[in-house]
Amino acid sequence: MKEIPVGIDDFKVVRENDYFYIDKTPFIEKIAKGVGKTFLFTRPRRFGKSLNMSMLGAFFEIMDAEQNKKYFQDLQIGNSGFFSEQGKYPVIYISLKDVKQRDWLGCLAKMKQKVREVFKNKSYIEKTLSEFDREDFFGILKKEDDCVFEEALKFLCGLLYKHHRKKVVVLFDEYDTPIIEAYHRKYYDEAVSFFRNLYGALFKGNEYLHIGVLTGITRIAKEGIFSGLSNLVSDTVLDTGFEECFGLTEKEVCFALEAYELGQTLPAVREWYNGYRFGNADVYNPWSIVNYLQKRETGAHWVNTSSNELIYEVLKISEQSIFSDLTALFSESATTEYINKDMTFDNLTAQESLWTLLLASGYLTVDAKLENDLYRLRIPNKEVRSFFKDMFIGNFGATKTKTFYKVLSFLKQGKITGDNSFESNLQALFLARTSYFDLNEKENFYHVFMLGLLSGLEDEYIGRSNMESGHGRADLLLEPKDRRLPGFIFEFKVAASEKDLNKQLDMALRQIVEKKYAVPLREIGIKDVTGIAIAFHGKTLKVKYQAL
Repeated sequence: MKEIPVGIDDFKVVRENDYFYIDKTPFIEKIAKGVGKTFLFTRPRRFGKSLNMSMLGAFFEIMDAEQNKKYFQDLQIGNSGFFSEQGKYPVIYISLKDVKQRDWLGCLAKMKQKVREVFKNKSYIEKTLSEFDREDFFGILKKEDDCVFEEALKFLCGLLYKHHRKKVVVLFDEYDTPIIEAYHRKYYDEAVSFFRNLYGALFKGNEYLHIGVLTGITRIAKEGIFSGLSNLVSDTVLDTGFEECFGLTEKEVCFALEAYELGQTLPAVREWYNGYRFGNADVYNPWSIVNYLQKRETGAHWVNTSSNELIYEVLKISEQSIFSDLTALFSESATTEYINKDMTFDNLTAQESLWTLLLASGYLTVDAKLENDLYRLRIPNKEVRSFFKDMFIGNFGATKTKTFYKVLSFLKQGKITGDNSFESNLQALFLARTSYFDLNEKENFYHVFMLGLLSGLEDEYIGRSNMESGHGRADLLLEPKDRRLPGFIFEFKVAASEKDLNKQLDMALRQIVEKKYAVPLREIGIKDVTGIAIAFHGKTLKVKYQAL
């Protein structure tokens, strides 16, 4: 069995060391057809963007063309008429994935370093430089302050063209990383101004550009970054044309599993890592697949590789109505939302920005396109569900502590109130919680807190939020997967004062009984059903229950 390239995203390294590789070279032909165009591909992190970009670089690079040719032996591009394009063009390749500085001066210094590295790599053209060009070329290498770095790469394109008599292929991997970091670190305006000038110079009206390719997670609003770029081909998770170039198809996953004698595990792998919808294709997460091949056990391999600060930031400023939609996702259903393909970081308070961000980042996927820019969205698979569960447990107050597990254990045992019970441990957990969110008088907060907490029972229960039950909608219904286990119906109320808690409890419990919320559980043969009322006021709560 070949070694598995976990964490290796350099095409040459993969091929030189004969690591296991899924052939994605048809992507090269699609790009080679786009002479004069600039392609922008947005996909979630770790879906093969960097590996594909290094593959493009190795294919087109005019230097070491013969040596690079061996990397494409026995791959699909070798049978294409476009293989004649191999080794024909100078390539400028820059990865911005590590441009995550704390302030603008640090970011600018890092970008100048990136530009100088490219110039140093192309210093072989020194002999053909004119005296005038030589002064500017070495001025950049020597870090002279009067150099205009936004224009430097376009300048280099012209020099490479004069040297090779070939136009230039320009590749920018993770182009939006410094912009996202700038938003997070509060130097967004300075960063956008710099990158608008840099990308504008390179990709707009650059007569020496053969093909441009950029990858990232989000498409920054083009009026901010790509203004006036008429030849831009943008391909997001919503578009068709390049669906199978990023991520893995089921055919490719089956091939990988069989190669490592894991073919019988496909159902579990499908449940954990499939479910993404790119254009018209169903796609698996490649990072999770290669980690599964190596570790031979399912688990959250992908969602734990990022700190997700931007998502948490947007949640902090989101409208309360968002949480009602999030509860629908927890109950294994879907939510219908407006999606704007262009991220507008200066307007992240808009409700649709969260859904656009979650979709672009891979935490949600398209279940169906409805009309205009309305989409039905769902959680793609079990791995991402684990992220949402941990996010809400962690950021709405709970942690996986002894108290957390006691809450769930006492609930299943039916020890709802009294000393050392579901109620007492829930109160302790609620008092000790840390959260990104301030408590308020809205029921949504408490609803989502409880939904996230009770998602800890997902192996045994299906949580259904706001499900139509009897003559109304129960706040939360826990349906046991094993019909011999008890079922639970929750109704939540927010009291105006602590004195009002008991009144709200009685109201909630009466609502469960009178509206016959137990009917759906009874109809599927669950005999033991308990109605649980929880009333909240600030950090204080009370619980009351009744067998139904």
